[in-house]
Amino acid sequence: MALRNGLSVFEKEFRRNMVTLITGAFAFVAALFWRDAIKPIFDQVKPEAQPITQVEILYNLFVAFIVSIIAIVAMILLSRLARAEK
Repeated sequence: MALRNGLSVFEKEFRRNMVTLITGAFAFVAALFWRDAIKPIFDQVKPEAQPITQVEILYNLFVAFIVSIIAIVAMILLSRLARAEK
């Protein structure tokens, strides 16, 4: 019986840690997309920079925004799932 209780505690902790890791991964991916969207804008200050069009800038910002929305929705769903298991 003690072994079963120990496994139950382990399973709960494992799930909680997995939710934390997955949430962190979603945040990291969203941050990378924002970095890729913003970096070319600041690179235009450099004299040797390749010119970037306004369409490319808007596209990169749009993709970063969409990825952020997807990450936020996934994080909300994961937190609700973790809360429901308690």
